[in-house]
Amino acid sequence: MSNNKNQQVWVREAWGEATGVLGTGGAFKDATLWAGRRFYMRQDLHIRDQWYWNNSGDGVGVENINVGIGKLHYAFIQHDTGNVDTGWGAGHFPGDISVDQYNRQGVVIGVHDLRLSDLKLWQGGSLTIGLQASDARSKPSVTTNNNNNSGRQINFLLNQAGVMGGDNKVYATWGSGSTFYNWYNPELTTSHKWWEIMDILYIKPVKNFELQGTLIYREQKTSDDDVTNPNGSASTWAKQTWISAGVRPTYFFTKHFSLAAEVGYDRLKFSSENYNRHLLKETLAAQWSPQASFWSRPVIRLFVTHATWNKEANNWGAVDGGQFSGFGKTAGTTYGAQIEAWW
Repeated sequence: MSNNKNQQVWVREAWGEATGVLGTGGAFKDATLWAGRRFYMRQDLHIRDQWYWNNSGDGVGVENINVGIGKLHYAFIQHDTGNVDTGWGAGHFPGDISVDQYNRQGVVIGVHDLRLSDLKLWQGGSLTIGLQASDARSKPSVTTNNNNNSGRQINFLLNQAGVMGGDNKVYATWGSGSTFYNWYNPELTTSHKWWEIMDILYIKPVKNFELQGTLIYREQKTSDDDVTNPNGSASTWAKQTWISAGVRPTYFFTKHFSLAAEVGYDRLKFSSENYNRHLLKETLAAQWSPQASFWSRPVIRLFVTHATWNKEANNWGAVDGGQFSGFGKTAGTTYGAQIEAWW
């Protein structure tokens, strides 16, 4: 065994399920009882590598209860709120283990998750509705108003199949408090509120061409008395608006070789600032994959990326910190190789 204290083993999923144990007929005929640690019905925006609806963790629940108009699902899931941090998120390598990185003193957040899915609307159209209620808990000796806050969130996901060989998804959410952005922050009170709407389009209009694109609009509001300006000034910021758009077309020349291009744009505006922070990125990549499919993995890429941004974009984490360009720049280019795989 090594004495390296930075070595880690992460168990991302370890769970089991049983179908048919809640009844042999009626609403529970095809229902499934499950328990353990799992990725719970999470929804992914692939080209952003973003799980936009993600209530994963340790829990127990029942799925696929037939209520006639659709399927009902209930789960209770707990989150450790990031009590162990590796430093990877901040770009540290190899990454030191930090216990209670966010000074939450063992706080866990329990989330009640109720969903109604498979609501048929019209040909190819279906709707999923989700309600989440969270409650932060800690040891009585460390419970304070700063780590014991609740939260609420409502989610809508509309899926339209049969769109030019693909589908179109529209996701809308409203939330408050400790459900903030799927991060489950126990220090956030219900005065923190946000709403977001997102469109995700995937099409395959012809045999060798596929494309995914997205458009996102998000507003969030925080209380003025407990959140300081991200650029470090003493002023507070009560509201921020985020707009994001991106598209990745891919053309397959052979079964294994393809060329992908990607353009992405993000703009962020704080109510305390009279300017926008924005970034534009363009990428071109040669790809090799097992099949001629947008979703085929693993895929090996050789890529080059060029990006431009305004100087204000550096106010919240330096874009020009050496990865893209020298300090003080507002444009840069990088290139390299990568492999992407799914399990």
